[in-house]
Amino acid sequence: MNQKLLILGAGQFGLLTKEIAESMACFETIDFLDDNTPLAVGRLSDYEALSGKYDSAIVAIGNPDLRLSWIQRLQEAGYQIATLVHPSAHVSPSAKLMKGTIIEANATVQANSAVAIGCILSSGSVIRHNASVEEGCHIDCNAVVLSGATVPTKTKVPPQSQIPVSGVLLVPAEKSIFTVFCISSMRYNVFSFAVTKLCYTIK
Repeated sequence: MNQKLLILGAGQFGLLTKEIAESMACFETIDFLDDNTPLAVGRLSDYEALSGKYDSAIVAIGNPDLRLSWIQRLQEAGYQIATLVHPSAHVSPSAKLMKGTIIEANATVQANSAVAIGCILSSGSVIRHNASVEEGCHIDCNAVVLSGATVPTKTKVPPQSQIPVSGVLLVPAEKSIFTVFCISSMRYNVFSFAVTKLCYTIK
């Protein structure tokens, strides 16, 4: 309980991210950087000056380009990039998580699946076995990535939708009618390590 976490972004998602970090009970200090709120200890541009005061950092910004860019900047400044997993989420011991990923309450990551850098798995989302989520993706509430499927880089999967192996995104519309959108079916390389405990920063 002696780690210090810096969260970039103190908006609605930033506040949610702080609650997830608090629920993990492994951070002594949790602070924000943000350009638009008095809740923050500094502006985003202060990240380099604060690098010696915090053990790890996480980016809580919805835009995937900004999220991935800030993760890279933080790494270059010497921060360890945290991975946050709410205690009520289930992550299989054989699943592979990359740094900078945030997993909300009641999400599920099943066996032999892979979640890349800087992803967001919202409450109730399910990554089924042997599925891959590429970097910068957001799997929204109650969405399901089916077994063996791949979600391409920076994709936002809408709530209550499904990604099957075919690479066709099924989105439930009114009266349970499905609207179909075609997406890329690019595959993702298998990662070489797995997260073995919830309170963990991945180098």
